[in-house]
Amino acid sequence: MQSNLDYYRTRAAEERARAAAATDTAVRRAHEEMAAHYERGAAGEQLKLGIVERG
Repeated sequence: MQSNLDYYRTRAAEERARAAAATDTAVRRAHEEMAAHYERGAAGEQLKLGIVERG
């Protein structure tokens, strides 16, 4: 079974790859923000779930 920390690390890497592949700056920024969120989780921070704002 995968630990939460492993899950967060995997998701962060996936989001960084998606950000790198994005051609639209808003999409790239969204993936970078999600990657940062998962990286905080991988560092042990308690993550809060919330509504994603679109801008």
